Amino acid sequence: MSAIIVEREIPTEGPFEGKLATIAASALQAPFGLKPVWREPLAKHTSVRVGGPADLLIRVRSQEALRLVAAEAYTQAIPFRVIGDGTNLIAAEAGFRGLVIRNHGGDRRLCADGVSVWADAGCSLISTARWTASLGLSGLEGAATIPGTVGGAVVNNAGAYGWTAADSVVRTKVLDRHGERWMYPDELRYSYRTSTLKEQPGNAVVLGAEMRLTPGDADRILATMQSRLETRQRTQPTAPSSGSVFRNPAGHSAWKLIDEAGMRGKERGGAHVSALHTNFIINGGSATADDVLALIREIEEAVRSRMHISLKREIELFGEWEE
Repeated sequence: MSAIIVEREIPTEGPFEGKLATIAASALQAPFGLKPVWREPLAKHTSVRVGGPADLLIRVRSQEALRLVAAEAYTQAIPFRVIGDGTNLIAAEAGFRGLVIRNHGGDRRLCADGVSVWADAGCSLISTARWTASLGLSGLEGAATIPGTVGGAVVNNAGAYGWTAADSVVRTKVLDRHGERWMYPDELRYSYRTSTLKEQPGNAVVLGAEMRLTPGDADRILATMQSRLETRQRTQPTAPSSGSVFRNPAGHSAWKLIDEAGMRGKERGGAHVSALHTNFIINGGSATADDVLALIREIEEAVRSRMHISLKREIELFGEWEE
């Protein structure tokens, strides 16, 4: 057993520890250089930098490694969750009981038709968009401003500047407890910032996606991307946050509703509503997950009571919350 002690002592209590130890041993024996970490703080793996420990975390950097670890998790029948860059997640202070797979990295390629591309789920969405532009392919200009991974974009139907993942995704390969299969748009059921995959977390793991684009001028596409990125940098904060907290209600901008409800700059513990863009909650350096959630609830109540509109969250609570 000492061979699978990595960085932190293996816990000896809990309903899944034996199965987690089996997964950790399997990961270490795989030819991918995997490094299981026990009791890893999720604050290190989410963009807002809050969250307690996962029982076990394994970082994977390829589709093959993701497939191996996720398949073992299904076999062991334990709670597990795959995360990318954690850009829309708020992890609980109590952490996550089970396995977290941190997926970052992978391959991408031009498909045979010359206008479609394949990207593994762990690929950066921004770098993938810029890569397609360098090939003279248009369609991911909006994606070039969105932090996170391709897999996260597929699950959340990420979008910006009028583009959403649903506009480009032709099909996605997933792994579930029965094996690998393809999912197409009719099954993904994309709508504003959501999909079947998001509404049913844990049912399937995204391995990658095929996206169909259109030919264009590489220099012009890259210039458009750069212009939009510069605009985003001017209008959105760069401090630790989970990105946009709320979806835009029909006919309204969430940030404007939050501002008109008097929440600009509002603080709760180490968290505060951004003065630059009020749909962002900033971790000033000492925020806890509970601070962030308390502020989210305060915003929701303020907008509901003053504007008579119920905001719907774009972020996702992750882990052992007591709501």
